[in-house]
Amino acid sequence: MTVLTAIVGILLMGAGISCILTPVATFMATGYLIGALFLVYGIAGLIKAFSRRSNILEILLSLLAIAVGVMSFTRPGTVERIDEMLLYLIAFWLVIQGLVTMMTALRIKEFKLRWIPGMIMGIITLCLGLFSLIRPLVLKVATGYMIGFYFFDMGLNMIILAFVAGGLKMELARIKEELKRDNMKQMKMRQDDPYQRDPYQQDPYQQDPYQNDTPKNTGGHIDSGF
Repeated sequence: MTVLTAIVGILLMGAGISCILTPVATFMATGYLIGALFLVYGIAGLIKAFSRRSNILEILLSLLAIAVGVMSFTRPGTVERIDEMLLYLIAFWLVIQGLVTMMTALRIKEFKLRWIPGMIMGIITLCLGLFSLIRPLVLKVATGYMIGFYFFDMGLNMIILAFVAGGLKMELARIKEELKRDNMKQMKMRQDDPYQRDPYQQDPYQQDPYQNDTPKNTGGHIDSGF
């Protein structure tokens, strides 16, 4: 399992490096990914609709998602339109996120808390969104870089996890072997010394100190010792 995790991590790191070297092509390929997601969503929606009683709206949405997914792979130009739509959605999301962050900072200011860092981040996010709307090519490159760094970071974490899991496995095996040796040593010591088998077992050769104090019955008369 650890070897498979390391192999997947190496492949992800390779994919991340490839995305970083070709950021625009990476962004353009996201259209195929979105198309595949639409296709999977539509098929899953139809399976869910036939497995239980669903309304006609859910079935129509599933069929529409399947149609978009199929068109993204078969019809030329569909992927480019999806990429452009995604580009403007990211830009508008940055603008809205920047405005929301600025408004939150202003509300925090009323409670005399630290609002300046939030305001700065809101302004930066807003400027990035507006700049992306004006120069969408910059956002394409930035998105490609982000996808590449994400894959690279994920692969590096999986490789580190594989090495850590391998080390933990070896350490657990060593502790298990030590416990096994200790148990075998204790069993051997108990076999050599029969009185260590049961700590409450009495020595058969040890005389009971209260044995002589018990009264003796001599012919129906009790010997009182006098």
